Amino acid sequence: MSAEALGRTLLGEVKEEGLDEVRDILHSLRILCGSRQRSQLHIPALDRLLNVFIQPFPIPRQPAAAAAEQVLHPSKQFNPTGASSYQAKVVPAVVEITSTSPYCGKTHLLYYITAIAVLPSKVNDVFLNGKEGAVVVLDTDARFDVLRLRQVMKHFIKTRHSEASALSEYDEDGLEGVIRHALLHVHIYHPQSSASLAATIEAIPPYLLCGTGKKHFSSGRALEAVLLDSVSAFVYQDRADSNNNNNSAGGPNHKPSGGNAFVKRYQDI
Repeated sequence: MSAEALGRTLLGEVKEEGLDEVRDILHSLRILCGSRQRSQLHIPALDRLLNVFIQPFPIPRQPAAAAAEQVLHPSKQFNPTGASSYQAKVVPAVVEITSTSPYCGKTHLLYYITAIAVLPSKVNDVFLNGKEGAVVVLDTDARFDVLRLRQVMKHFIKTRHSEASALSEYDEDGLEGVIRHALLHVHIYHPQSSASLAATIEAIPPYLLCGTGKKHFSSGRALEAVLLDSVSAFVYQDRADSNNNNNSAGGPNHKPSGGNAFVKRYQDI
């Protein structure tokens, strides 16, 4: 086959795509490439901020004099002062969300974080960029609304499908099925005191690791987030308990109860 004939054959195999198809491909590639970067929450704005603080410290370079000494005496290892603090290890981020006034959307941000953490990464060839994990919610304020979380999930999925021009391919029943399956991996606890909160936190690892011998829906998923709303829920209750204990013990030197010890321990961190 001549080069000209081969060229015509190859040209005939080329598939033409419209602008809509090209836009969908580029949109999917953008989400896919973005998800390969270091991401804690799969929320770009928050991930960029978190990466500033969780980047591992670089190990200091070996000085020239020390390098020469090591060549002459290989048995001597270079160990700069404070080298133990230069560990190239990234630990999970611990984030505290605060505001100057109430009703600023802090809990709704937790809904969004939860939705992305438990939703699948891809549905019907549309990238949701979900993490397909599990979430533990410590709802000390008793205001974590599952119905509102469901609405956030539904809006998020519809928005992604709309951006990918695939909304017509996704029926309402299928959408509800994805949401119901994702909600199975949201584990909500309602501690009633600091002591109850401490006991709950202590019991979470054995439960998630199936230490009790009974598997749950999230046994095959990674734990993506532990959300506490809020850490100050029992402050006044603990103060009252502390005052009552001091009064009944006859002085301020009385040893605090387990709940107060829990608060004191986490205030010192």
